[in-house]
Amino acid sequence: MFRLIDEERTRHSVSRMARLLGVSRQGYDKHANRTGGGLSARERADAALAERISHHHTRSRGTYGAPRIQVDLRQMDGIRAGRNRITRLMRAAGLVGAHRRHSANAQLSPADYERRHTAALASAPHSPSLTSEAA
Repeated sequence: MFRLIDEERTRHSVSRMARLLGVSRQGYDKHANRTGGGLSARERADAALAERISHHHTRSRGTYGAPRIQVDLRQMDGIRAGRNRITRLMRAAGLVGAHRRHSANAQLSPADYERRHTAALASAPHSPSLTSEAA
């Protein structure tokens, strides 16, 4: 909404636009006076942390997930960050750690599904159908 106020401030009063959009004039002023390209301090800190996370993920050849990256950040960089924050930033950057085990519920390819279920049906004993008409 602040971007809209920025674009329209030459044609309309900032106070009136802020009131119509349901934001405070002080909030707009705070937004307009921010440094760092309009990013808040938290957004700038997240960007810097995401860069460090990416560095550690690359250094581990893509194997480290959030728990191990959290330990690396603390031990090597002296950065203390929560695991959920690291997970959120990794997800936003598309970074995933390596998995040790395959899930028992992993989705089968159509060929594997057919192979597995065809073999099971062939070995199952046949029972008379209750819906077929007996002659």
